[in-house]
Amino acid sequence: MISTLGNAKNEPKGDFLLVNGKTFEVVGTWPAPDSDKPRFNYDFWYQPRRNVMISTEWGSPKHIKGGLEASHVLKGGHKQTHLQFPEHSITCYLHSMVVPAALNGQRFCTTKLHYSTHPANVLDFNAHDLDPSGEVYSVSNWKMPLKILILDGIYGSDIHVWDWEKHLMKQTIKLGFADGVTPFEIRFLHNPASTHGFVGSAFGSTLYHFYMPEGSDKFMAEQVVKIPGKNLKDWMLPKVPALLSDIIISMDDKYLYMSCWLHGEVRQYDISKPNSPKLVGQIFIGGYGPANLEGEDETCGNRIRELNGKVIDGGPQMLQLSLDGKRLYVTTSLFSIFDKQFYPNLLKTGSKMLQINCNTECGGLMLNEKFLVDFGEMDDGPFLAHEMRYPGGDCTSDIWL
Repeated sequence: MISTLGNAKNEPKGDFLLVNGKTFEVVGTWPAPDSDKPRFNYDFWYQPRRNVMISTEWGSPKHIKGGLEASHVLKGGHKQTHLQFPEHSITCYLHSMVVPAALNGQRFCTTKLHYSTHPANVLDFNAHDLDPSGEVYSVSNWKMPLKILILDGIYGSDIHVWDWEKHLMKQTIKLGFADGVTPFEIRFLHNPASTHGFVGSAFGSTLYHFYMPEGSDKFMAEQVVKIPGKNLKDWMLPKVPALLSDIIISMDDKYLYMSCWLHGEVRQYDISKPNSPKLVGQIFIGGYGPANLEGEDETCGNRIRELNGKVIDGGPQMLQLSLDGKRLYVTTSLFSIFDKQFYPNLLKTGSKMLQINCNTECGGLMLNEKFLVDFGEMDDGPFLAHEMRYPGGDCTSDIWL
């Protein structure tokens, strides 16, 4: 089964294709004909014994292919919006959207909205209604709250719960734009009877624990780790997000590993108590900006930017873990458009694969300095290697019935 991001017009289209594993021919789609489908889509994970699958969201292919823009990752929500209603007209003007977390309160843009009802009934608008080139109108004293989703049509922030046997989407959990924007990778615990799992938001740089409370038939999600942004002068946003791009769980469900692509960091958490992960290991490899972003402490002093004479461009991205949990493999390329924007040398030198030794007793991470795969030196390269798989099964392919 393959998840889809969009259609041929580069518009969001959340769906799941079924492909013949031997011929690679598309044989249909997975959701039932009468099922709702998510607007956005990305990763998915299933727990057959609990009859559940949960899927995540990235965003609109049109905007993803254009790279990251500051206006795309504004932290939205329910804001007060100033409206002006000209007399004898049903046209109203959205004057400004206050977004203090992202642009320090900068007034964003102006658009003209047409409604066929009284202004008091106005509840929503879409991203395609926004016209940044529109004329700025004066603000009236009349205010009303709107359900404003500034990222509507660009990035998602929900996860979706499916009935595994009936192929029906039955619940949506809203993580929120402040911290939950772009929930990327999702993992259930390997214990087939468990409803516990984790999902990481990329731009939100937040780890969420999800579970089904005892006696309930609904899932809940709670924030358990928030990685603060770091300062970098003249960057597109006030702070550089960690960009939590991948998570992986050891086969014994004791440790969770996460990669922070822009901060250049891999973290190891003890998740014996899923609702309160404990940080037990860190290693710093590559990363965006200068040697250390402002605000980094002395623990980042041993940041690895070169190995065996090879410069490590990019940051830790996709992860793969051996079945015994002792060897963690890391690649450094996320998506060629983002690679070009943040780590332009990656396109010239190719990505790297590194191996980290993991202490499975009490936690701790150490780079294996004898291991390095350079995809820039391969024939017909350079290549931007992404996912990794063990032929005999690994911590992301093995799901128990």
